[in-house]
Amino acid sequence: MQIKIYIIGIFFIFCCINTQAQRKKLSFQSASMEEKLEEARTLKTTNPTKAIEILEGVFGQAKRRKKTDLESEAYYLLGEIYEQIGQKELALQRYESAYQVSKDSKDFGLVTIRLLALGDIHKELNNLDKAKIYFQKCVDYGTSDVTAVRCREGLADVAIASRDFNEGLRQNDYIRVRYPSDSLFQSRNMARNSVIYSNQGQSKEAKESYYNSLQNIPQQQISKEDFRPIQSAKNTLNERSNTIEERIELNLTTLDNVPIKSLPEEVVVEENLQLAELYVEQDNLEEAEKQLAAAYKVIKPTTSAEKKSEVYKKTAEIKEKKGDYKAAEAAYAQYVKEKDKIIEAKKTELTQLIAILKGQKKIDLLAKDVELEEKDAILLKNQLSTQKIIIGLLSLLLAMALGAFYFIFKNVKAKRQANQLLLLKSLRTQMNPHFIFNALNSINNFISKNDERSANKFLTDFSRLMRLVLDHSQKDFITLDEELNLIDLYLKLEHLRFRDKFDFEFYKDPALQAADIQIPPMLIQPFIENAIWHGLRYKSDKGKLLVHIKKEHETILVAVQDNGIGREKSKALKTDNQKNYKSEGLKNVNKRLALINKIYDKNYQLHITDVSTEEQDVGTLVHLKIPI
Repeated sequence: MQIKIYIIGIFFIFCCINTQAQRKKLSFQSASMEEKLEEARTLKTTNPTKAIEILEGVFGQAKRRKKTDLESEAYYLLGEIYEQIGQKELALQRYESAYQVSKDSKDFGLVTIRLLALGDIHKELNNLDKAKIYFQKCVDYGTSDVTAVRCREGLADVAIASRDFNEGLRQNDYIRVRYPSDSLFQSRNMARNSVIYSNQGQSKEAKESYYNSLQNIPQQQISKEDFRPIQSAKNTLNERSNTIEERIELNLTTLDNVPIKSLPEEVVVEENLQLAELYVEQDNLEEAEKQLAAAYKVIKPTTSAEKKSEVYKKTAEIKEKKGDYKAAEAAYAQYVKEKDKIIEAKKTELTQLIAILKGQKKIDLLAKDVELEEKDAILLKNQLSTQKIIIGLLSLLLAMALGAFYFIFKNVKAKRQANQLLLLKSLRTQMNPHFIFNALNSINNFISKNDERSANKFLTDFSRLMRLVLDHSQKDFITLDEELNLIDLYLKLEHLRFRDKFDFEFYKDPALQAADIQIPPMLIQPFIENAIWHGLRYKSDKGKLLVHIKKEHETILVAVQDNGIGREKSKALKTDNQKNYKSEGLKNVNKRLALINKIYDKNYQLHITDVSTEEQDVGTLVHLKIPI
């Protein structure tokens, strides 16, 4: 009997030790998951791909261990990652998942954070009714922390956006009375009041509220998000200003009343750019340059290439207006350089987005796997072995496999189209250096001949042409009139240089003048450039270039014909250096046409032939058909 009691006691002690060990293991795993979440939170801005890899591991453990608070936080972090890369719809899905997992939690602070995120994302997507529901739920929890105040601000923003100004004022008054000590809340509060008063036609009260909002901005630096209500108030006041002088005074007052150190440098640069634009409208170029100089002072290496390019572009425009073409050209060169950085950044962002979507797909599949594991455990526990249940499970698995296949196919298709659009933009951008190089050769030719007058005239027209080319390069399509204006100016420039080499005839069908037809930029110019530089330039006598553009049925027919030496003879005349240089002009055009036909389902057709096989100079004829 004693032996039995002894054995039972040992068994009981062993069970207690084992249970305690299991608890310690689970506690250690929970701590480890929290550390991983903190690591992901740290990496979400600098390395979102790595953050998602970490979250993948947390998801699996949290779901299996029923740690709903950790699972909710993982979804929430995932939503923040999607929001920061501009994928608001995907962010909305993750925030919704975070809320659904935690909505029954007793941690009201956690729940209100999820509701605030849902309200903000719906507001960004202009789903005002849904945004109001989530903000109101957040307020109804009755907490008095910062999150609840932000939800009150959300209700005020939704009311203003819905033009329910009385409700907006009511919410603002509540915040002002309940939270008087926070200067940033008060600043945003007064800015919202300024917007309301502006919309109600109370100009004096609107300006007074706006200036008070500036006085309440804290001395320490605030975020662009925190400055957005103040900027919105200023923009509303600007829209209702009757004169440029009033808008200038408003912008100057903003910069004078807000410590520069309180604002992110991009906000300051934007303010200086707006002032420069207003001074240009006044034709006060000296003051405009002062504002640009102030913008240059705050620009840092971390300032976005987009904002830098705007400053360089505005500088080039002002220098050009003042006749300082050399400085304008230098500023344009910097503008082009920053635009190239933007394109490279877009490539990186696209690659990063693809990696993030792949990581998200793994997380979704992991969630499905965990669900399947739970279902398998229930099946094993209850010994559900009937044929009906097996068939049902197989059907479910098949449906999930088909769903996963569809999702993968859709993602691959989206990735392929995104890559094609990026390649199309890259090809379009490559046309600019090729074109600029030839134009600069023309300027160099005049300078080498000491023909200062022609060089000055050429440089003036060239700067106009450069502006058109750079403006067009940012667009996927431009109007036919814009392309024809560029061609007209380009022909005049090349004829000025090679006036002894060729004459030209540029015919535009009058039927096309009133038509609003969109075509890719720099589509026709490379054929004209090819005709001049590789056909007519080497001709012993004076040549002829014909550029005819006319409408035929539902297409535009572009014909570029020259009586130059022809393609084969041009190849034979190339120097060794020229043979080593790969001309990308026509190659890029062919690639662009192929991509445009594929992406936009168009039917651009290109045919290049010799004009005559009997003449010594066979000439070249280019036929380009553009669908309307």
